[in-house]
Amino acid sequence: MASKKFPYCIEPGRLRQRVNIETPTTPTDGEVAPTFSNLATGVPAEVSETSGGEYVRGRQIEAGISAVVTIRYRSDVTPNMRLKYGTRYLNIVAARDRTGYRSELTIDCKEVQP
Repeated sequence: MASKKFPYCIEPGRLRQRVNIETPTTPTDGEVAPTFSNLATGVPAEVSETSGGEYVRGRQIEAGISAVVTIRYRSDVTPNMRLKYGTRYLNIVAARDRTGYRSELTIDCKEVQP
């Protein structure tokens, strides 16, 4: 529960996990797969899986997991970036300031295979 004095602050202890924010690097000649570099490491976060399932893409079945990640507000997070959570990679679908007070950033993600 947020305090009465600061109603839009993130509660202490809520951001218990750590994620790395990765940004795509400009491809060099001959690179086919995109490469990423760390923008920020060890960012305190709350990771919540929202749904999962199998999807048919073409003739292949792929597993997919959606997650919502909450971090302290940052203005440099964009949908072309990804998060690394342990050994998992989460592509950013959308990042929004849910409260409008720049206290927290809610990031919608979809897990991908590296």
